[in-house]
Amino acid sequence: MLAIMYASGFGVSKDIEKSIQHHVKAAILGSTDSSYYLGNIYLKGENIKQDLDKSIFWFEKGKEKEHIPSIFNLGQIYLSDNLSKKDEKKAFECFLLSARLDHRESQKQVSYMYKEGIGVEKSDWKSDFWLKKYSTSSEIEK
Repeated sequence: MLAIMYASGFGVSKDIEKSIQHHVKAAILGSTDSSYYLGNIYLKGENIKQDLDKSIFWFEKGKEKEHIPSIFNLGQIYLSDNLSKKDEKKAFECFLLSARLDHRESQKQVSYMYKEGIGVEKSDWKSDFWLKKYSTSSEIEK
């Protein structure tokens, strides 16, 4: 709660450094919301210097607890042409994990990656399988 208050300036003076300190403590104690927050601020470089290594570190903490948004963001980092951490195989592994956890957008991404052979051997039937899962998924996108 303090981390959010410091980040937003709600009830206290806005202080990103204090917010980060509280998020780090919470993430170490197992908060996937805090590890996700840290991954995002280091990825985007909002009010701090962008640091992809720190971003990946915190998203990996979320991945360890099967936090779907953290896993998906890791996949995006590893797939991006604009970031220095491109690794199509790692991207595929992240998207496959979150697809298996019923993340609809990841199911579509896995289908595409199988279809095009991105980070994985091409497979039309696996692509079709994941596309069907995507098209019949009832997940509500947030």
